[in-house]
Amino acid sequence: MTEVLRVEALGSLADEVGAGVAAQFARRYLELLPGRLAQLVRAAEAGDASLAHTVTLTLLISSEMVGADTLAEELRDLLGPLRAGDTGQAAAAVGRLAGLADRTAATLADHLPGMTAE
Repeated sequence: MTEVLRVEALGSLADEVGAGVAAQFARRYLELLPGRLAQLVRAAEAGDASLAHTVTLTLLISSEMVGADTLAEELRDLLGPLRAGDTGQAAAAVGRLAGLADRTAATLADHLPGMTAE
């Protein structure tokens, strides 16, 4: 495991769905990550706990699938407050999440060339 990525998760995903599909999923995750974080920021700043919860859950699940466990853990910590209607913790976590997402994306992108299509 790297600081932000559990590489074994990519291998497990590849075993389940094939290396090509796993690589495609990981690339799509990287494409969507900035927009999903921006959506979380907008929802938290607007006080829209329902939308922030949905975006957080989506990010959490996809992060777990690619092995971005550190980011997933941070997102998991936001679910309870968001479920309770509190967007303050999510708004306060934005900078930390953005930095972590950047490191995660860079690390994941470095591992994608090693995944071979079937």
